[in-house]
Amino acid sequence: MKVADLRHVLHIQNPTTTQNDRGAVIPGWTTSTQLRGKVRTVSGDERNTNEQIIPVAAHEVTIRWPLPTGVTLSTKSRIRWTVEGAYRYFGVTAIGEPDNRRRMVALTCQELVGEDRGL
Repeated sequence: MKVADLRHVLHIQNPTTTQNDRGAVIPGWTTSTQLRGKVRTVSGDERNTNEQIIPVAAHEVTIRWPLPTGVTLSTKSRIRWTVEGAYRYFGVTAIGEPDNRRRMVALTCQELVGEDRGL
């Protein structure tokens, strides 16, 4: 893969929980440093749930390995993609290594739509 292929600005976000003054748990996200990657749309569809049409899109995100120090990646993580000043969020559904040479990581993702943006 060429460096020019990694043209998209990405951040890996991992779920965290904090407690407020009353002890209630507040979910949140920690954001990694900026990464460069390749985002490719694999498929798209629409789902009808409770008489609402919900878009479903699958993407493949490729990033360099190793990840920066302190950055972790799991299927509970999500990817934040910066596109023209706006954000798109992808939930990681699978993590793979395409060439078994520990140079790239291929993430199979589902685009997250809605307020909570969680899987």
